[in-house]
Amino acid sequence: MPDPRHPRGVRHSLASVLLISVAAVLAGARSFAAIAEWAADAPPAVLAALEVRFDPLAGRFRPPGEATIRRVLESADAGRLDAAVSSWLAAAGSPGRAGRRAVAVDGKALRGTRHSAADGPPSASTPSSWSPSRRRTTS
Repeated sequence: MPDPRHPRGVRHSLASVLLISVAAVLAGARSFAAIAEWAADAPPAVLAALEVRFDPLAGRFRPPGEATIRRVLESADAGRLDAAVSSWLAAAGSPGRAGRRAVAVDGKALRGTRHSAADGPPSASTPSSWSPSRRRTTS
């Protein structure tokens, strides 16, 4: 996917801005400011993996700010980005072991779901077991 920005003055690669944005959104960021805050708080190992620019004078990684993230995401061609991500997912999702396909999602996606044994009440960790009618009181 071509970078929509003019090459002059570009400090952060298109790949690093897109990678930061995806990682931050997967971590729960819902705005440009939240993406920038996530990037600013990310540990150096994560920033290195996301190809963030390293400033040798400061001796640390310099993630893009909110304005850069906003400009890049607003100017990116959504159709081309969709095609690039779709082709990457198709290649990455090709059947591996025994023809199985899987997408790993952390436990936050399961928040609020009910897990119980087929023949018993819900476990104590599920919200449905927290109802006042199920609470035991001690006298």
